[in-house]
Amino acid sequence: MKYVIIVNNSPLSGQASLSAYHFANAALQKGHQLLSIFFYQEGAYHGSCNTVLQQDETDIGQLWANFADQQQQIMHICSAAALRRGIIDQAAAKQFTLPKSMHTHYQSISLNQFLTLAQTADRMISFA
Repeated sequence: MKYVIIVNNSPLSGQASLSAYHFANAALQKGHQLLSIFFYQEGAYHGSCNTVLQQDETDIGQLWANFADQQQQIMHICSAAALRRGIIDQAAAKQFTLPKSMHTHYQSISLNQFLTLAQTADRMISFA
């Protein structure tokens, strides 16, 4: 089965991101395919490379980065949501002459690009 996962919450609020992470791992272990893990709205904060956490906090962003490396999974982030939150990819950095602040594990795509991709999925699951 082909899945698309949407993460709407910030990595610093609630359990949604951690639940999505566990679901993604379980889905792959069961032999399913993940077409996209899409970070939208407050979920765009996952893409920031400027987040600093305390030692006793779970670094969910690092969990996702490790997941992307281990599974060779591309993680998508909404380009508009990222820009509104100061998370700048390479293209926006050039366009607006700002420093890049998007983590390398994320690919910025438009909502339209995501919806085109999502149409090929069997299931879309949102974690908010």
